[in-house]
Amino acid sequence: MSGNDTKYFSKGKVQELREELAAADRRDTKHTKKRIVLKKIVANMTMGNDMSPLFADVVAVMQAPMLEVKKMAYLYIVSYARAKPDLAKLTIAAFERDLVDPNPLIRALALRTMGYMQVDKLIDALSTALVKSLADRDAYVAKTAAIAVVKLYTHDRFAIDRASLMDKLRNLLNSDNSMVVANAVAALTEIAERNPGFDMRVDFPLASRLLTALNECSEWGQVYILEALLYFVPQEHSDAESVAERVVPRLSHSNSAVVLSAIRVILYMTNYILKDESVNSFFRRIGSPLVTLLNNGSEVQFVALRNIQLILQRKPDFLKNDIKVFFCKYNDPIYVKIAKLEIIFRLVSDENIEQVLPELKEYATEIDVDFVRKSIRAIGKCAIKIESSADRCVRTLVDLIKTKVNYVVQESIVVIKDIFRRYPNRYEGIITTLCENLDSLDESEAKASMIWIIGHYSDRIENANELLEHFLESFKDETPNVQLALLTAVVKLFIKRPTKGQELIPKILKWCTEDIDNPDLRDRGFIYWRLLSTDPVAAKVIVFGDSPPISAEMENLPSQTLEELFLHISTLASIYHKTPGTFIGGLRQKKVDPSPAFVFRDFSAYGKHLDGDVFARQAPIANDSMDGMFGDEPQLNLEALAINEDAADDDEAEPEDHPEISSTPIPESLGPNQLDMFLNSITNQTANLNIKSNPFGFNGLNQEQNGSGFSQQPSFGPIFGRGQNVAGISGGLVELDPFGPSKQAATITVQQPLSQQYGTLNNTGLISSSMNPLSLNSALSPTSLLPPNGNSGLLGAISSPALLPPTVSYIPPESLILDMQAGKGLEVTGTFSRRSGRVYFEATLSNKGGLQPLSDFAILFNRNTFGLSPAEPLNVPTLLAGQSTKKAIALKIDIAAGQPSNPVNSLYLNFHKDVQIALKCNLGILYFQALLPVHVLFLENSVVDADTWLRSWSTELPPSSESVTNFAISARYVSVDDVKTKLFSNNVFTVAQRTTDLHNYFTFVKLANGLTILSEIKFDFQFQFCQVSSKSLATHLIPAFEVAIAGILSQ
Repeated sequence: MSGNDTKYFSKGKVQELREELAAADRRDTKHTKKRIVLKKIVANMTMGNDMSPLFADVVAVMQAPMLEVKKMAYLYIVSYARAKPDLAKLTIAAFERDLVDPNPLIRALALRTMGYMQVDKLIDALSTALVKSLADRDAYVAKTAAIAVVKLYTHDRFAIDRASLMDKLRNLLNSDNSMVVANAVAALTEIAERNPGFDMRVDFPLASRLLTALNECSEWGQVYILEALLYFVPQEHSDAESVAERVVPRLSHSNSAVVLSAIRVILYMTNYILKDESVNSFFRRIGSPLVTLLNNGSEVQFVALRNIQLILQRKPDFLKNDIKVFFCKYNDPIYVKIAKLEIIFRLVSDENIEQVLPELKEYATEIDVDFVRKSIRAIGKCAIKIESSADRCVRTLVDLIKTKVNYVVQESIVVIKDIFRRYPNRYEGIITTLCENLDSLDESEAKASMIWIIGHYSDRIENANELLEHFLESFKDETPNVQLALLTAVVKLFIKRPTKGQELIPKILKWCTEDIDNPDLRDRGFIYWRLLSTDPVAAKVIVFGDSPPISAEMENLPSQTLEELFLHISTLASIYHKTPGTFIGGLRQKKVDPSPAFVFRDFSAYGKHLDGDVFARQAPIANDSMDGMFGDEPQLNLEALAINEDAADDDEAEPEDHPEISSTPIPESLGPNQLDMFLNSITNQTANLNIKSNPFGFNGLNQEQNGSGFSQQPSFGPIFGRGQNVAGISGGLVELDPFGPSKQAATITVQQPLSQQYGTLNNTGLISSSMNPLSLNSALSPTSLLPPNGNSGLLGAISSPALLPPTVSYIPPESLILDMQAGKGLEVTGTFSRRSGRVYFEATLSNKGGLQPLSDFAILFNRNTFGLSPAEPLNVPTLLAGQSTKKAIALKIDIAAGQPSNPVNSLYLNFHKDVQIALKCNLGILYFQALLPVHVLFLENSVVDADTWLRSWSTELPPSSESVTNFAISARYVSVDDVKTKLFSNNVFTVAQRTTDLHNYFTFVKLANGLTILSEIKFDFQFQFCQVSSKSLATHLIPAFEVAIAGILSQ
C-alpha cells in the first residue's frame, strides 16, 4: 500500500463494505473499485475487526482476473480459513478455476494460497492440484508446487503417499531449470529432515546434475543444493574428490551462508578421500574463506569462530600460521573476544608464543572482568602447555600481580598454583610476592589456591604456621573447598614441621570431626586423624603422594558428537556445540554412512597415537595376603590411595604432568624393622614374578623364562610324504618326483593338545599373590594393572598368559587354488586355519573330470618362510566322478628349514610366490600355491606388560616402521569386551584398553618365528569403522597383519 492508503483504516461497518463490494461488482469493469473495497477490508482485518461475515462476498471477488485483486482476496481467505474451516469449502471452485488459468502467475498464486490454508476440506483438492502442477511446463508453477508439497506434508503426510507425489517431486530434479531443481531439492531435504525413514540418497550422476545447477541458482538455492550433497555417499575415492573440487568455487561467494555450506560439504567429502595430501589441501583451501568471514559483522564473526573451534578439535594444526587474525580488537563484543581467546590458545606453540604473550598481557589490563580472568587463565595454560615459555609466562603473571588490581591478583594466584603443580620446586621465589596479597583475597578459589601453596611449601615459608592460622580464624565460615584446603595444608605443615604445626593440628581436626556438618570434610578429618595417630610414615606417603598429571589442553567434544556436528557446520548446532537432537525434537540424525570409499581417520589432538596415562600404574588397593610392612592390619596400596590434596583444594583441579616414577622412595622415618620388612617384600615380589625380559625376539633378547610350566615349541621331523618322510626341496619346484622314498628315517614328534601340554592353569599362574603395596614393580603384573573391581580404570582389561587358547579362531573362506583345467579334472579349494595351537591346511578336493576315479594322494610343501610342512600323511579315499571330500591336514613349523627371503603373503608385497604346494595322485603331480593368512601363525599366551609395550612402541620401534590403515567393520559389536574377546580368540592380546573419544585397544602378537607386531586399534563408538596403527621390525609382515585384523574383526 502507498502512503495515501491510510484513509482506508477508518472503521467501517460490515454491511457498508458488503454493499460497496456489490456495487463495485455491477459497475466496475476494470475492477478498480473492487481493489479499493478490498483494501478497506484488509485494513480492518489488520486493526482486529472481524471481517469474516464477508467471506462469501470476497470469494465471489476471486473471479476477477486482476492479479492485485486476487492477492488481496487470497490474503483475506488465508486469514479466516483456519478459524472458520467450514467456510473454506466455498473457495474450492474458485481455486480450481484459477489453477487452470492461462496465466502461470495466477496458477502459482492459487497453488501457494491453497498450501497456506492447511484445512482438511482442501487436502484432496490440493493433492489433485499438485499432481498436475508438478508436471506443469512453466518453471514458476513447478517450483511453487515443489514448496507446496512440503506444506502438505507437514499437514498430512499420508496424503503425499496417496497421491504418489514424492516420485513426481523427484522428477523435478531432472529439470533443465535450476530454479526448479533448487526448490525440489529444498522440498526433499525438508521432508528428509522430518522423516527418518525417507530415502534421500543421492548417487553420483544426480550429484553431478545438482552441481551443474549450482552455478545458476540463487543464494538460498545454492545453500539447499549444498545441503542435499550431504546425502551423497561416494562409492569411489575419486567421486568424493571430484565433488569437493566442484564445490570449492563456492568458497569465494559473497554470501556467508553459501561459504559455510560449501565448507560443510568439503569437510564431509574428506571422509571418503583416500590421500592425506588431498585432505590437507582441502583443509588449507577452506582456511582463507573462514578468515575472510572475520571481516564481516560481529554476528557472522561469531558464527565463523564457533565453526573454526570445531574444525580445530579435529585438525589442531588448522590455521596455525594465521594466529594473528584472531587477536582481539578493542571494539569486539565480549562474546567474539572470548571465542577468539579460545582459538588463540589452541593455536599457540613454541613458534608464536612470543607474539601471543604480550597480547594476552594487554587483554589482562582491560575493563571487562570476565575477559580479564579468561586472559589470565590463558597465560597460565600457555605456561603449562609450552614448557619453554613457562619462565616468561610466570614473569608476566608476577607483573600482573604487582598491579594490585584485586580480581587480577586473585586470578593470577589460582593460575600460579597450577604452574607450581606442573613445575614443582621451580618457581618458589615468587611465593613472597604472593604472600604480600593475602589480605586482598576474598574469593574462595583464590583462597584455596593460596592455602595449597602455603601448605605444600610450608618447609620453605618461615611463618607458614602464622599464615595458616590467619586463615583458620574464619575456618567455620569458609566454603567447603577452602576448608578442605586448610585441613590438608595444616596436615602438611605438621608432617614437615611438627613443632610449628602441633598447635594447629588438634584444633582443625577437632573442628572437622565434631563441629562441621559437611560429610566430606568430616571424613577427611577422621582419615587424617587415624593416619597421624597410627602411622605418621603412611600419612606422609599419602599426603605427599604423587598427584594426577595436570594438562592445559582444552576439553574436546566426544568424537561421536564432533562427527555429527561436522555435518551441521553453519547451523545453530555448530554455534551451540550441541547436536540438534539435544534442543530440537523430531529431527533426523545425520551421520557419515559407510561405503567402500570411506576412510577412517583419527583426528585426536596433535596426532598422538598414545598418551602416557594409558599405561599409568594402577596397583590393586587391597593386599590379600594381609602381611605387609605395617603389621597384621589390612594393607593399603599407598600409591593407589594417595589422597589428591589438590582435588580437595580445587574441585576442578587439573591433572599434573610429572615424570614417570621408576621406584618407590623409602620414607626417611622408617624404623629398622620396617625397613627390613620393606626390602624383603620387594625381594619376594620380584622372585615371584615370572616375566619375559624382552618378548620382541631381537637383539638377543628373545630368551623366555619357562618357570611357569610352559612347554617349549616342539620340534618336528622331516616332511611327510606318502606315509613316509622325504627331504626338503631347495629352490623352486622341479619336475622330479618329490614323493619318492626317502633314505632318512622318520622322526616325527606330534604336538600334544594344549590342555595336556600346558596343564590347567588359573588366571594367576604367573603372578605372586603376595604383593608389597608400596612396590611399583607390581605394575608389571597384569593383574595389578586392573582396578580392584576389574572392570574400570585406564587399563580396562589385560590378557592373562595363563588363559587357554580358543578351540577355533577366525578361518578365512576357502578359495579356488587349483581349477579343474589345470588339475586335469581335479579341483581344489582351500584355506589355512589355527585350531588348539596348531596350523591346519583345510582343503576340499573334488573330482570334476570324466569317469576316471582319483586315488593315491600325497602332498608336499615347498620351502617357505615359516618352514610349514605337513605333519601327517594325506589320507584321501578314492574319489569317483562327481565326488568331493574335505580334509584338514595338520602342519608343523620348523623355522630352521624356512626360507627367510620368502614373505609370508607374497601377494601383499607383489612377490610372485605364496606357499607352493605339490599334490600327487594317479593323474600325476599337480602344482599350485595357496595364500597363507598371517594370523594362523600368531602364538598363544604371548603377552607383555604395559611398560614393555609402551617402551617398545615409543623407543625401540622406529617411526618409519609404523603403518596405518582404515576399514569398515561388517560385524556388529555391542561392547568393548566383544572386541577384546574376538581379538583374544585369535591370539591378538590386548595389553591395555581405554575408551575416551574412541575405543582404543593396544595389542601385541607374536609369530611362530619370534617376530612381533604391536598395534593400536581404534573404533568409533558404533563399532562401524576401524583404524589400525601397526609397528614391527618386520615391516614386510604388516600389510598381511592388517588384512588379517580386518578379516578377524569383520567375521
